[in-house]
Amino acid sequence: MKFFHYPERRRVFTLSVVLFRVMLIGFAGLLARAQTLTTELPVPNIGDLTRVDRNTLPSPQDTNTATYILKTSSHATMGDAYVVVTDQTDAAFLDPLERLAQFHHGSIVHVNDLGALRTSATERDQLISDLRRAQPRFVAIAPKLSSFTENMLLGMWNVLAMLSDDQQLPVFPGILVAPNQTAFNSLIDRSINYSPQTVGQIRPFVMGQVLGPKPFGLRSLQKIRMMRNLFTDHGCATHSLVILAYTAVERGVNIAPATDQWQVAMSRPDQSIEMIPPDARPALDDASLLLMFGHGNPDTVCNLNVSDFRDVRMTNKTVMCGDCFSASIQGNDESFAMRAVENGADVVYAHMRENAGFPHLFPVLEAWMNGLTVGEAYQRQINALLAFNGFSADDLISRNVADANALLYVIIGDPALQPLAKMTPATL
Repeated sequence: MKFFHYPERRRVFTLSVVLFRVMLIGFAGLLARAQTLTTELPVPNIGDLTRVDRNTLPSPQDTNTATYILKTSSHATMGDAYVVVTDQTDAAFLDPLERLAQFHHGSIVHVNDLGALRTSATERDQLISDLRRAQPRFVAIAPKLSSFTENMLLGMWNVLAMLSDDQQLPVFPGILVAPNQTAFNSLIDRSINYSPQTVGQIRPFVMGQVLGPKPFGLRSLQKIRMMRNLFTDHGCATHSLVILAYTAVERGVNIAPATDQWQVAMSRPDQSIEMIPPDARPALDDASLLLMFGHGNPDTVCNLNVSDFRDVRMTNKTVMCGDCFSASIQGNDESFAMRAVENGADVVYAHMRENAGFPHLFPVLEAWMNGLTVGEAYQRQINALLAFNGFSADDLISRNVADANALLYVIIGDPALQPLAKMTPATL
C-alpha cells in the first residue's frame, strides 16, 4: 500500500474538490437545461384573464406574457344605412363597389383623396357632412391602394369619431382594399356571396413562434395552447404549427408534441424560414380560420417569409395575424395582409406597425364567435383603444403616427359580413 506524503495528499484532495465542483456545476447545468426543455407557461382559461381598460391595468407579469384581454363594449350606430366611402375613379374598381352598395341597398360617397384625409380639413369636413346626411350603420372604406396608408386610417378614425358626441365611432367600419383589380373584384364577389361559417364548418389552424425559454419567448406558444383548448371546448378540431426562432434553437428549446401539431425551426440566425412544412400544408390549405401569434416585420410573419404563403390556399378563410407589420405599407409590395386577400381570404385582421398580439386580437375573434359582424367587432376594438389611450378626435390629427400606433389595426372585409355563426361551447 502506498502512502502519500502530505503535500501529495493535499494536491489530490484539492483536485478531488475541483472535480467534484465541476461535476456539481455540470449536474446543475443539466437540471437547468432539463427544466428549460420541458417547462412551458401555464395555459389559463380565457374566462380567467383580466379584462383591461383605463381603470384596470394588467399586472407586470401579464404584460410580459401578453396574457390579458382588452375590454370592449357595444356602441350605438348613427342609423341603419350602408355607405361606401371611396376615392376610386377607375371603373374596374367602381363597378364592384356599385354592386356591393346595391346588394346592401346602400350608397357611395366619393372623396378626392383618402390618403390626404388626415392633412386636409376641407376633405374631412365634407366627408363628415356627407356621412351625417347618410346616417350609416356600416361604413365600407375603399381606398385606392396608393391611399391605403397610416394617415388614411387615422384620418378616417377622426372623421368617424367626430360624428359622435362622445368621440367614439358610431358606425361599424371595414376596409375594402386589394393588391390589384382582379383580387379586388374577387373580394367583393366573395363578400356578396358569403354565408357565416357554422360550427361544423370551422377548421382552425393556429401558428405561433417560440423565441426562447423565458416567459416572453414562450408566450406565443401559450396562445397556441389556449386557442386549441378554446376550440376544443366548442367541438372544433384544431391544427397548429410551432416555429422555433434561432434564439430558441441555440438554447435547446424543445416543445412538447400535440395531436395535429407540426414544428419547424430556423437553421441560421440571419435567415427566415423559407418553406412551410409539407406535412402541414394540407391542413393549412383546408383551414377556414387562421390565427397567427408571433413577431414579424414587413417581409416575415412568425419567421416565415411572406412569400412562403404565395401558394397557400386562403379561399373562404378568415385570417387573423397578431404579428407586427402584417399590413405594412412601408415600401413593401407584398404585405402578408395583401397576400392573404389575393389568395382568397374573405376577412383579414392585421396591423400596419407594432401589434399588441393576443390582448387586442382576441376581443375581435370573441366578437365574431358571438356572431357579430366584421364592422361591429372592429368598432368595439377601435373604441376601446381610443378610450384606453385617452385619445380625442383631435389627437388623431395632431399627434404623430407613432403615438397613435395602437389605432393602426386593419380589418379588411365587408363591414356587414358575419364571419362566424354564433358559437356555443359543446360542454354546455
